[in-house]
Amino acid sequence: MDKLFTTNTGGFPLKSDDLRFMDASYRDAFKALLKGLLGSYANGVIIGCRVEDDGPVVYVHEGYIAYQDEIWYVPDHTVTIVSGQTMYFYPELTWDAAGSKIFQSTDVYDTYQVRRMKLNFSASPPGDAMLYDNILFDSDDESSLSHVIMHNLQTWFLLKMPAAWIAVTLLNSWSNSSNVTDYPALKFRKDIGDNHVEIRGWVKTDEATSDHVFTLPVGSRPGWMVDMPIHQGTTQCRLMINSTDGHVTLVGYSAGAAEICINVRFPLT
Repeated sequence: MDKLFTTNTGGFPLKSDDLRFMDASYRDAFKALLKGLLGSYANGVIIGCRVEDDGPVVYVHEGYIAYQDEIWYVPDHTVTIVSGQTMYFYPELTWDAAGSKIFQSTDVYDTYQVRRMKLNFSASPPGDAMLYDNILFDSDDESSLSHVIMHNLQTWFLLKMPAAWIAVTLLNSWSNSSNVTDYPALKFRKDIGDNHVEIRGWVKTDEATSDHVFTLPVGSRPGWMVDMPIHQGTTQCRLMINSTDGHVTLVGYSAGAAEICINVRFPLT
């Protein structure tokens, strides 16, 4: 963020433009934080602001709201319900008398603006109002921002979490080991988070009619031909994956010999 340097000696010539520079730098920093926390939610409750319906009035609890890249304080207040009208939050701007200043021109100006966010009712709310129905609220008076953060974290974890393992359909006399406890069956899964696919497990064959072991479905195939070394006991063979038809084949193995260990990972694109 931008910074006003005041460390130089000799009498700093402080001007109103300097204060505007500082104000703009703080606003930019808050804007970045709010966008990072709220994500796609341009406006939202940060904490509190719970609304209680008590007959002809509603009671609004203290809290804070993010609105148009600023953080607004919401004091405890009550509002009379107007049937059929829209409920919304909107800024209320007043002046603190302590900020009344006499300028060098002898003109008097208010300089301390008190900015609050309050609940309102209207048949025609302002176009930039925060409509109550569009705001996330927590009935336990906790942070609505926490809801947004949790939603974003859950989305992130879902994207980063690999999908469940899927058992493959083996072809051409290929089979899993008869001892799946020590030699797990062949499976694959798609890791959406980093756009990779994993294949793990053991297979064997006594008399394979083809090197074609199984076929990866569309969406789980590599972006180019894959050719990787694997092992059958102490013997090295090769696993190949066709990027066009998804055929997974083995080359250089010995039929009827030890189980073949497959443990590969490759990018989709």
